[in-house]
Amino acid sequence: MIRQYIGFLLGKGQAVAAADVAPHLFRTGDSGSDRPMLFSIVNSLVSSNDATAASTLWGRLIEQNWVPADSTVPYNSSFQRDPLGVSFDWWLPESQDIHSWPGPSGLETEFRGGQLDDSTIAEQTVVLKPGNYAMSYGYRTTDIPETSGIRWQILEPNTQTVLEESPYLSSDDLLYSGFGFSVPATAPLVNVRLVYSRALGTSRISGMLDVSSTRIQALP
Repeated sequence: MIRQYIGFLLGKGQAVAAADVAPHLFRTGDSGSDRPMLFSIVNSLVSSNDATAASTLWGRLIEQNWVPADSTVPYNSSFQRDPLGVSFDWWLPESQDIHSWPGPSGLETEFRGGQLDDSTIAEQTVVLKPGNYAMSYGYRTTDIPETSGIRWQILEPNTQTVLEESPYLSSDDLLYSGFGFSVPATAPLVNVRLVYSRALGTSRISGMLDVSSTRIQALP
């Protein structure tokens, strides 16, 4: 009955009400069959920019061991696990010419040369208080030129405004790099996005990108 009621509320677009009912599933439900429904609630709350309700339900999922406990920001920061299919974990869109997967060296991405000029490689929503932050990451590339078009971006999700972005990623050796950014009070949620955007006058890339780690830290 609880499952049916939550499904009814989601169908009516009442994600906040569904989130209020959701904790009952922790006592009577099954993590294997009911977790996707709770992920749908989280995703709906994120889509409506309700950071408080979304992060509260996400926290309950972690407390109840329905998802792996992980205090890193971003979640699953070293890509050690397959993404869960929820906004607070990585989304790895698949296309014919960009293929990404969690591998021994982290996130491994193959570019096959026919990808769209603007493509998302990986994306995750994170909750950050207003303030200044630094994002660091480790990576290496194979057969990727300096004008790679690959970079990290921090975006305000409602308007898709880019708050900050990294230099292009290109290094034959493992390289640790980073950049700073600021989160305004109007953006309780931000998107961390790894993108490919073909630079003017360059050919589409073919090669490999390995991202070994990511980390976001608050600055004083």
